Amino acid sequence: MVNTKKQNKKYIVYIAINLYSSVHHVEARGHSGGIWLLKQQGSNITADVFEVYKDTITVRLSLGNAKWFLSGIYASPVNSSRLDLWNNFTELRRDITEPWLLMGDFNEIIRPSEQKGGTYSHSRAVPLLNVMNNCNLVDVKTTGGLFTWSRPCTGNRMVFRKLDRVLADVPWCMAFLEAYVEVLCKFHSYHKPLLLRCGLPRQNYGPRPFRFEAAWIIHPDYSDIVKVAWGKTAGDFIGSLQQVQHDSIIFNKECFGNIRKRKAHLERRLKGIQNALERVDSARLIYLQRDLQQAYDLILRQEEIHWYQKAIEDWIKLGDRNTKFFHTKTVIRRKRNKIHGLHLPNGLWCTDDDLLRGEAHNYFKKLFCSSSPSALNGINDGPHSPTLNEEACRSLTSQITKEEVAQALNQMHPFKAPGPDRFQGIFFKQYWHIIGDDVVRLISTVFETGGFPPSLSETLIALIPKMDCPNNFKEFRPISLCNTVYKLITKIMVNRLRPFLNQIIGPYQSSFLPGRGTTDNPVRLSRNGPPLSHLFFADDVLLFAKATKSQALNIASTLKSFADYSGLQVNVSKSKVFFSSNIRRGKISSIVTSTGINRTLSLEKYLGFPMMHGRLQRRDFEFLEEKISKSLASWKHNLLNKAGRMTLVKSVLNSIPNYYMQIAWLPQSTCDFIDRMARNFLWKGSSDTGMHLVGWDKITKPKKLGGLGIRKAREANTSLLDGFHYRLGNGNNSFWFTDWSGNDMLANQVLFIDIHDLEIRVRDVHIASTWNFNSLCNTHLETTLHCLRDCDFAQSIWKSIGFSNLNFFQGDDPYVWIRNGLHCSSMFLFMATIWWIWRARNALCLNSESILFYSLKLRIMDYALLIENCHSNHHDTSTSKLVKWNALGGTGMILNVDGSSLGNPGISGFGGLIHNADGAWVLGFFGNLGVNNILHAELRAIYKGLLLAWDLNIKDLWCYSDSEMAIKLISESVDQWHHYAAILNNIQDILRRDWQVLILHTFREGNAYADYLAKHGANNNKVFSSIATPPAGLNLSLLADASGTWFSR
Repeated sequence: MVNTKKQNKKYIVYIAINLYSSVHHVEARGHSGGIWLLKQQGSNITADVFEVYKDTITVRLSLGNAKWFLSGIYASPVNSSRLDLWNNFTELRRDITEPWLLMGDFNEIIRPSEQKGGTYSHSRAVPLLNVMNNCNLVDVKTTGGLFTWSRPCTGNRMVFRKLDRVLADVPWCMAFLEAYVEVLCKFHSYHKPLLLRCGLPRQNYGPRPFRFEAAWIIHPDYSDIVKVAWGKTAGDFIGSLQQVQHDSIIFNKECFGNIRKRKAHLERRLKGIQNALERVDSARLIYLQRDLQQAYDLILRQEEIHWYQKAIEDWIKLGDRNTKFFHTKTVIRRKRNKIHGLHLPNGLWCTDDDLLRGEAHNYFKKLFCSSSPSALNGINDGPHSPTLNEEACRSLTSQITKEEVAQALNQMHPFKAPGPDRFQGIFFKQYWHIIGDDVVRLISTVFETGGFPPSLSETLIALIPKMDCPNNFKEFRPISLCNTVYKLITKIMVNRLRPFLNQIIGPYQSSFLPGRGTTDNPVRLSRNGPPLSHLFFADDVLLFAKATKSQALNIASTLKSFADYSGLQVNVSKSKVFFSSNIRRGKISSIVTSTGINRTLSLEKYLGFPMMHGRLQRRDFEFLEEKISKSLASWKHNLLNKAGRMTLVKSVLNSIPNYYMQIAWLPQSTCDFIDRMARNFLWKGSSDTGMHLVGWDKITKPKKLGGLGIRKAREANTSLLDGFHYRLGNGNNSFWFTDWSGNDMLANQVLFIDIHDLEIRVRDVHIASTWNFNSLCNTHLETTLHCLRDCDFAQSIWKSIGFSNLNFFQGDDPYVWIRNGLHCSSMFLFMATIWWIWRARNALCLNSESILFYSLKLRIMDYALLIENCHSNHHDTSTSKLVKWNALGGTGMILNVDGSSLGNPGISGFGGLIHNADGAWVLGFFGNLGVNNILHAELRAIYKGLLLAWDLNIKDLWCYSDSEMAIKLISESVDQWHHYAAILNNIQDILRRDWQVLILHTFREGNAYADYLAKHGANNNKVFSSIATPPAGLNLSLLADASGTWFSR
């Protein structure tokens, strides 16, 4: 395809000489370019012209049964003319039903990163973006250079842009998996030629490396394969893992087979059976069809897992069987990461795989390896560094336990990229009951001896592109892929060290300690601001100094000392020096020469955030808009239903912009763009067409108010900017049991918490940036007696139901007053009144709901009658419930368990206690799970409680838990694919032992003490601890349980 700006005589000669024939052409008209589509003579590809519109030619290419459309484009430099062309593409999309590719000069860029010099116009890019979204087009992978057009501008400046590109729809990308575009060298034109390579001959890279397939887990025979293989070399972890690899390969070849082929085979058999059943009635065929349908469902599930494993999508969950989405995601990711060619250190462009592999090996060996030892002499001459105390040292060097290793394993993502052993975390989780002891034994040996087999620390280096079109190895980010056991060792070390980090990390460090964030220590640079010498974080360092040669040499000397001590090297090519505007040129030149670091006119980025001076404008955040638009690409919309799109929108809005929102006040236009992208993607991709069925204001409300819980960009920016609001987050943190204030949990600072207040969240009392603890009357300090008795509103309630004696309102001790009320003749009415006055107070203070006086009085009378009927053994049809400990009347030993999570996920713990049937304390326990979710905490509580009861030789056990989900999972057969299949199998194994165990549900009010121990575990650093005697101050709670006290629910 050729864009022309001259008459056709020379090109006819060109065609004749080079043996090309013309498919179609549009002649150049004055300054307007023309376009020629040429086909090599002798080619067996058929090209039929489908449409010609202005300077754009669309042809239908066919080779045998394969057909696809190609549009050769020359878009006019005039914006209004381009708009007509974009509209034509949208209309043309309706007529094209086969794969479609568009290639040529679009004369427009769509992202800020597609230009260097000049000004990006978002309004001009939007029409082309809409075409891409409406037509489901994506950029084809480009190599050889990011920009395709360049020319000199005023002042000898060069302007670079990506005006030429290749777009294709998803079906075309799926048909040509290896396709990519190579940007060639230009000679006489401002434009660089584009070469589309639809595919390359497959090369033989040797045997395909082993990789564990998660779909094997579903196969009923694979568990036995693992068990037998692991037992062949018992005690040798490395040998056992290699044996599992060997046997898995045989299993996959002889038993499991190719999923696609098995699926096609079953489809053919099912179709044949269904055709036969149309002709004859056959019970055998009906039963065979049922069996084949079950086998087909299993294959569909295996296919879903297979592509989910390859797609690496964290935000979408298994269950919608969207294999097309997973497949497309995998193909596009592979295209993006595929390296087709790079510039070698000598400047030559190389596409040879063998040569590129050798250069990559040499480059990273030179980068990561050093032949000279570090110069450590004198490194300890400075001030003493902080040290850990004895408790921390004991914790770090304590004996490894199986529970600790299992906890670390559960904290790992099951599908993270594997290391050289090719086993992901899902394998270790699923078959923990088989391999767990050997894993623990190996890790224990590592901690005891300080050494491990060299193969354990082998690491793969994966190259992740830092930009769209990387040209050399410096433009890749190396990522280390470690073996799972190696990651387990580091995870255990992190878990042990985390509670003691505040002993060795200074108070101004805001990135490593739990509870600290980036905004806790803001620094604003100004003329009268605090003096700074440096900002240091990992590989991003800002050094401040006077613009003198002596200071520059001092910095260079400091950097050299750092390199000598650490063995690391300063990357001079990436380092820049920034001068203020009043520094003389001679001094700038002297400093640059002495340090070897080039000058920059922009501070660029620090920790990924642009260092901007002056008023922030929308163009300063164009990179953020580009990130979000890429994450909400229209091809994803077309493969997801509304629920999937909502999940993706939440994932994008809760991850990409948050980091920048907590540091800077985003321009309103940027916030509007973010909201518009989310809104349009939710309803119809990223285009501006389609009907939005529900208003954005309603969608962004919390779920309990009828919304979808999506956050508006401006509201999120406002809350994240305030460090205090940052801790509050969206208000879902527990008011009592999370350290949202930075001054420890409130639960640790009060004597007791009413059981009905345990679920209060921060948002319940922090409304519209103000604290709302208002009482019913707002005239006095709210105390217990004032709220329940002395408030004018409360007094009017008491007097209206018959409590008019003046002695009733006397006394200052609330415990004495309540005790007297419980022993009066109207004790049921007294109890109901206290309850409903408290309920009315909470409804007003927390939900701004007012209960009418007359309505409240009726509720009190009804509730009093309900309580009296309950104590009189009368049945009542009310939906209200009264709950007590051991509500089902267990006659054996009673085990109460509970889990707690300070956030979900968050720091989690479990706890429980064993009573005898009379309620007497036998033994309690609690433990910490680190960062986890509530379901795992509930299951861990049941598991540890059952183990403890078995160790006590208890043969008749009633186990109460307030988690219906946990009980349901335990009572059913375990789904081998479930995230907690390992612990569920362990629990069921314990239940099958020689004893009588009942797993029963209770409400939280009947499980209060276990709830207390679980929260204690979440706020404790111990992995597991048993309690022989009840903690002081809680004997009254035990007495209430033992005496059968009822609690209203």
